[in-house]
Amino acid sequence: MEKQPWEWNWNELSRYFRSNQSLTFLEKKEWFSVKPFNLNLEDILRKTELILSPERSSLLGNYYRGEILINSILTGFKRDVTVFHELIHAYGHLVHNDPLCDNYSLMSDIDERKEIEENAVLVEYHARKMRAQPEILKMVIGYFGLIPNIYDQISFLSFQEYLDQLTIHNYQDIQMD
Repeated sequence: MEKQPWEWNWNELSRYFRSNQSLTFLEKKEWFSVKPFNLNLEDILRKTELILSPERSSLLGNYYRGEILINSILTGFKRDVTVFHELIHAYGHLVHNDPLCDNYSLMSDIDERKEIEENAVLVEYHARKMRAQPEILKMVIGYFGLIPNIYDQISFLSFQEYLDQLTIHNYQDIQMD
């Protein structure tokens, strides 16, 4: 089975992001320059509720009309990048009236696959870029009352003041190139 964009490493994701020249992709890509996510973040947070799902399903996260559902078994990098992934959907919905649907199961025909893949790349690319900013990571985790975890340099810079209270994860599978 082919990997989904949220499973791609950073090199695969950024290569697609830089090389795709479709008109809809370029137009949506421009949104992040015209109305940057980080400048709209506080408003997005105020309009979004985070719900930790106790379900042990294959679902990592979901955004729907102001609610972010995150699988409660996620920790560390996976949890944080999933929160940011869903916040990018909230950004699309609240700032541009387009939640950037990346749910392949909602495809009604093969032509929609390209748009859904493009949305998935946009969402994941920007989710990882935002999560990689220590001050933004700290703000989001704190806003939602999540327990900070240290698993890479960015999370260390975000939460080093809480070092004696935190769980430190050793993730071998994170590619931070």
